[in-house]
Amino acid sequence: MIRVLVYLVIVAVLAFGAVWFAERPGDVAITWQGRRIDTSVMVLAAAVAAVAVATVMLWSILRAILRAPDLFSRYLRIRRGERGYRAVSQGLIAVGSGDARAAKKFTAEAVRIARASRSRCC
Repeated sequence: MIRVLVYLVIVAVLAFGAVWFAERPGDVAITWQGRRIDTSVMVLAAAVAAVAVATVMLWSILRAILRAPDLFSRYLRIRRGERGYRAVSQGLIAVGSGDARAAKKFTAEAVRIARASRSRCC
């Protein structure tokens, strides 16, 4: 409930700011390297917001590309751990039910997974 109220307050403040800018038109003149650009305050604010959004999106994409190898190796490590845990659990269930053949099979699988993860560890 509090999040909804905070969201509504933020939307109201943004709407108030947009209306305030719209009711007070003004001109902005930018002179840079011999060129003069004349625009309104609202257009300048929209352009600054668009540049900020584009910068954040570009940074997010670049960060995702740079972090992809680490995230992929973490995913494989977690999946290998879950497979080992499942093999140990099924082996314990087989021991509890008296199925020696299944218990040996799951023990061998758990040992194989543990050796594979230990060799890649460090």
